[in-house]
Amino acid sequence: IPNFALSQPSGSAIFRVYVMGKAKRNDSTYSFVVDLKSVLALKPDQRVKWLSKACRAVADGEASVKHVFDVLTSKKLVHGFPHKVGQRMLRVLKEHLYLFSEKQQRYLSEESILATQFGETVQSEEEQGVAVSSTGVAGNGSSGAVNAAASDAAARMEEMMARCRDFVRQKASTFDDRAREAQETEQRAQEARRRELEEQRRSEWQAIAAWHQNLEAWEVASMAALDERLPKLMALQRQEEAELAEAASAGQAALSASV
Repeated sequence: IPNFALSQPSGSAIFRVYVMGKAKRNDSTYSFVVDLKSVLALKPDQRVKWLSKACRAVADGEASVKHVFDVLTSKKLVHGFPHKVGQRMLRVLKEHLYLFSEKQQRYLSEESILATQFGETVQSEEEQGVAVSSTGVAGNGSSGAVNAAASDAAARMEEMMARCRDFVRQKASTFDDRAREAQETEQRAQEARRRELEEQRRSEWQAIAAWHQNLEAWEVASMAALDERLPKLMALQRQEEAELAEAASAGQAALSASV
């Protein structure tokens, strides 16, 4: 998803603009209902919480981004807001700017009531009073400078955290794509190894079959020769037995004649 950064000089507000496609959907199917009258009935702190919930619902596809945009563009939204509460609400909006179209992001970050009244370049009455009083007292001036430096550091830290969150959101889908690609590559490698083993076994069995085929003629000849020798061996054995019996009879006859 391409992103563009709109930057202003140091000490001013920095907004990130994210371009995101939108899919049309019937408003009646959203489970999170966005109604301006209901929002205006909430207290300032509760409106900040509502905006966070509404943005999460939009991200989950359960709320209309158009309806949320309409509420954010209403000038009644921040009527009577304390400055710190308005700044908190603006920070929540900045964290979820990627949900809106490019044109909506520009309006919300530059021209909306939240941006114009509670942007980082706008001082609250309390801060202005501290700045005026600090000009007359040297000691207070030093304390005001320290507070200003701390506030600036906190703002930079918040901006850095917002950028980190935006980076994580951008890379989440890329990580999933890479993980899926790695899994598919591993599966292809396993399939290639399986085919290689099957081909190796097939080659080995073919070699064994070729070797055995050369021995078949020798085996047939050997078995045939064995079949021919067996009757001859049996005949010789019978002849030998007969000769032994005849010799024994002759010896017995000679012994009888001598007696």
